Amino acid sequence: MKVELSALAKVLSPLMRLTKALVPQSGDNIPVTVTFTSEPDGVGFRFDREFRFAGRKPYHFCSRMVAAGEGNIIEWMPSGIGWHARYGFDGEKVTMHHRGYKLRVLGVALPVPLEWLIGRGYAEERAIDDAQFEMYIDLRHVWFGRIYAYSGTFTVTDMQLR
Repeated sequence: MKVELSALAKVLSPLMRLTKALVPQSGDNIPVTVTFTSEPDGVGFRFDREFRFAGRKPYHFCSRMVAAGEGNIIEWMPSGIGWHARYGFDGEKVTMHHRGYKLRVLGVALPVPLEWLIGRGYAEERAIDDAQFEMYIDLRHVWFGRIYAYSGTFTVTDMQLR
């Protein structure tokens, strides 16, 4: 996997680490393991991403994705910050287009205007075959352009259906 941070994102990396949102370090060819877990009640879908940077302890980036109305999702970080996106399929790939950021306060998802600081998110995933897919995500700031991105190809190595 490849993780890219602009100069602005490097300045914001302590905030990424504090909020447990995104991966606060750049690198190429980073081994990553992603464990997907569906919640028993079917409400959410959990991601546990383990990035293994050379010479460092593994970095975990966890999130929980939930439906947020027709064609919308919110991907919640452990800190209570969420990325609201509209998803679609263009015939080749699944896309997720920015709808805003949320902050969970007392169980309520409140809009929070973080675009001025970290930009707008975009993500896409494309199946390569039955066992592989590639993905790309970025944050683009209105003034500073792309400030953050990660991308890579994943291979499904184990699947358990319950």
